[in-house]
Amino acid sequence: MLAYAESPDSGALNLVKVLVGLFILAATALLVAVPIAISRSRRHRQAEAVMVAAFFWGVITAGSAMYTAAARYNWSKEYTTEIESGYYDPGDLSDKPGTPWALLGSVAAAYAGLLCWSASRCAHNRTNST
Repeated sequence: MLAYAESPDSGALNLVKVLVGLFILAATALLVAVPIAISRSRRHRQAEAVMVAAFFWGVITAGSAMYTAAARYNWSKEYTTEIESGYYDPGDLSDKPGTPWALLGSVAAAYAGLLCWSASRCAHNRTNST
């Protein structure tokens, strides 16, 4: 029977998870605010549509970033526990979660499109009443 040295979660590690999640949410909220502010300042005809698209982009981005961070954290914790038990090869990284490059590229391309859309010249036509 192999020994399994699982250590209990400490409050400090849980605090790190919460702080990383809050940082991801704050960074995403800041990025979402940029195209909304641009479309409002330019009096974009579809400012509400830009706001809705930015909101959904933010939900998808924050969700995927938080899922990726949690997967990496859980893998790191399990990896450390297995190494400390003495029955694991530290050079074996075959089960390490990879970076989701396709998702990151898609999110970045969608954000670039969102910025271009919010900065486009779709302002209301103004007529002079003189």
